Amino acid sequence: MRTWRFSTRVRLTDSSKWSSHSRTPTEHKPAATPQREALRRLSANAVVSVGDLPSDIASVRAAGLAAIGVSWGYGARSALIDAGAECVCDSAEELERELGARLRIT
Repeated sequence: MRTWRFSTRVRLTDSSKWSSHSRTPTEHKPAATPQREALRRLSANAVVSVGDLPSDIASVRAAGLAAIGVSWGYGARSALIDAGAECVCDSAEELERELGARLRIT
Protein backbone atom coordinates (compact mmCIF):
# COMPACT_ATOMS: atom_id res chain seq x y z
CA MET A 1 0.00 0.00 0.00
CA ARG A 2 1.36 3.39 -1.00
CA THR A 3 0.53 6.38 1.17
CA TRP A 4 1.07 10.02 0.27
CA ARG A 5 0.98 13.12 2.41
CA PHE A 6 -1.46 15.80 1.35
CA SER A 7 -0.92 18.96 3.31
CA THR A 8 -0.44 18.03 6.96
CA ARG A 9 -3.96 16.98 7.87
CA VAL A 10 -5.04 14.37 5.34
CA ARG A 11 -3.62 10.98 4.48
CA LEU A 12 -4.15 9.78 0.94
CA THR A 13 -4.02 6.07 0.36
CA ASP A 14 -3.73 4.22 -2.92
CA SER A 15 -6.56 1.72 -2.54
CA SER A 16 -6.45 0.47 -6.13
CA LYS A 17 -5.33 -2.96 -4.93
CA TRP A 18 -8.47 -3.24 -2.84
CA SER A 19 -10.90 -1.60 -5.23
CA SER A 20 -9.79 -3.74 -8.16
CA HIS A 21 -10.07 -7.05 -6.34
CA SER A 22 -13.03 -7.37 -4.03
CA ARG A 23 -13.88 -10.46 -2.05
CA THR A 24 -16.55 -11.19 -4.64
CA PRO A 25 -14.49 -11.85 -7.76
CA THR A 26 -17.57 -11.82 -9.98
CA GLU A 27 -18.14 -8.13 -9.19
CA HIS A 28 -15.65 -5.68 -10.64
CA LYS A 29 -15.76 -2.07 -11.80
CA PRO A 30 -18.18 -0.48 -12.58
CA ALA A 31 -20.05 -2.33 -9.78
CA ALA A 32 -20.10 -0.60 -6.38
CA THR A 33 -18.85 -3.66 -4.47
CA PRO A 34 -15.10 -3.08 -5.03
CA GLN A 35 -15.39 0.49 -3.72
CA ARG A 36 -17.41 -0.57 -0.69
CA GLU A 37 -14.84 -3.26 0.13
CA ALA A 38 -12.03 -0.69 -0.08
CA LEU A 39 -13.94 1.60 2.30
CA ARG A 40 -14.51 -1.25 4.72
CA ARG A 41 -10.83 -2.20 4.72
CA LEU A 42 -9.72 1.41 5.16
CA SER A 43 -12.34 2.16 7.83
CA ALA A 44 -12.92 5.38 5.91
CA ASN A 45 -15.66 7.83 6.78
CA ALA A 46 -14.98 10.57 4.21
CA VAL A 47 -13.91 9.76 0.70
CA VAL A 48 -13.17 11.54 -2.52
CA SER A 49 -12.07 9.11 -5.19
CA VAL A 50 -9.83 10.02 -8.12
CA GLY A 51 -9.90 8.05 -11.35
CA ASP A 52 -8.68 8.19 -14.93
CA LEU A 53 -11.14 5.73 -16.50
CA PRO A 54 -14.90 5.96 -16.92
CA SER A 55 -15.21 2.59 -15.14
CA ASP A 56 -13.37 4.07 -12.12
CA ILE A 57 -15.82 6.95 -11.98
CA ALA A 58 -18.90 4.76 -12.55
CA SER A 59 -17.86 2.37 -9.76
CA VAL A 60 -17.32 5.21 -7.30
CA ARG A 61 -20.62 6.88 -8.21
CA ALA A 62 -22.47 3.54 -7.92
CA ALA A 63 -21.18 3.37 -4.34
CA GLY A 64 -22.56 6.87 -3.70
CA LEU A 65 -19.15 8.52 -3.38
CA ALA A 66 -17.66 11.73 -4.76
CA ALA A 67 -15.58 11.25 -7.91
CA ILE A 68 -12.91 13.43 -9.51
CA GLY A 69 -11.50 12.57 -12.92
CA VAL A 70 -7.94 13.25 -14.08
CA SER A 71 -7.14 14.00 -17.70
CA TRP A 72 -3.60 12.59 -17.72
CA GLY A 73 -4.72 8.96 -17.68
CA TYR A 74 -6.51 6.77 -20.20
CA GLY A 75 -10.04 8.21 -20.21
CA ALA A 76 -11.21 11.12 -22.31
CA ARG A 77 -12.52 14.18 -20.44
CA SER A 78 -16.02 13.82 -21.96
CA ALA A 79 -16.18 10.11 -21.02
CA LEU A 80 -15.20 10.89 -17.42
CA ILE A 81 -17.88 13.59 -17.17
CA ASP A 82 -20.47 11.28 -18.79
CA ALA A 83 -19.59 8.59 -16.22
CA GLY A 84 -20.34 11.01 -13.38
CA ALA A 85 -17.08 12.79 -12.52
CA GLU A 86 -17.89 15.99 -10.64
CA CYS A 87 -14.90 17.64 -12.30
CA VAL A 88 -11.81 16.68 -14.32
CA CYS A 89 -8.40 17.99 -13.25
CA ASP A 90 -5.65 18.64 -15.79
CA SER A 91 -2.66 18.73 -13.40
CA ALA A 92 -1.52 17.49 -10.02
CA GLU A 93 -1.67 21.08 -8.77
CA GLU A 94 -5.29 21.41 -9.86
CA LEU A 95 -6.08 18.08 -8.20
CA GLU A 96 -4.43 19.26 -4.98
CA ARG A 97 -6.54 22.44 -5.00
CA GLU A 98 -9.74 20.49 -5.72
CA LEU A 99 -9.07 17.96 -2.95
CA GLY A 100 -8.15 20.77 -0.56
CA ALA A 101 -11.43 22.53 -1.24
CA ARG A 102 -13.51 19.37 -0.95
CA LEU A 103 -11.79 18.19 2.20
CA ARG A 104 -11.78 21.73 3.65
CA ILE A 105 -8.02 21.93 4.09
CA THR A 106 -6.76 25.40 4.88
